[in-house]
Amino acid sequence: MEITKAKKEELSGLVRVYKEGFAEHNIFKQSYDKVVEYLEITQERDEETGGGYLIARAEEHLPGSTQFDSEIVGGLLISKVGEGSDGHTRWRYKHIAVAKEQRGKGIGKALIQKADEMVQQMIKEGKIKTARVEVRAAEGEKESIPFYEKSGFKLESTTEHYYRANEPMYTLMKFFS
Repeated sequence: MEITKAKKEELSGLVRVYKEGFAEHNIFKQSYDKVVEYLEITQERDEETGGGYLIARAEEHLPGSTQFDSEIVGGLLISKVGEGSDGHTRWRYKHIAVAKEQRGKGIGKALIQKADEMVQQMIKEGKIKTARVEVRAAEGEKESIPFYEKSGFKLESTTEHYYRANEPMYTLMKFFS
């Protein structure tokens, strides 16, 4: 498995993963072309501030060959969401998903680790002073909270009716300095 920053031409490979992982998400319910357009727009916006999409590729040996096939099996978007009055640069990891057939293999953990490394590298290079990183989970994604906690996030707040009526949203945070 390999985790890299996504190139524009690779973003379409995330559509299957996101449609599968976020079946109820308004953005990912749209047509293939609309989802690709959204991915390209968010990639361009977030690359300008040091973020963007990370992709996970699983390599499979092609039977009867010395070649390998590489398929995109996971993704994560790093978005800068602002400069906090507390001196932290605020980031959000969004659209964290792994293809169903690849879950439980450490891909989600590797995506978060790579994103953390990128944020820490910006601190080391002096591009940012400190970072506050958040992830959000809707009620239907509540089972992901222990996974985020194992990745160093701590539950900070619950907001009622955030995405949909009568559905809470959970915000988890971690800090880097």
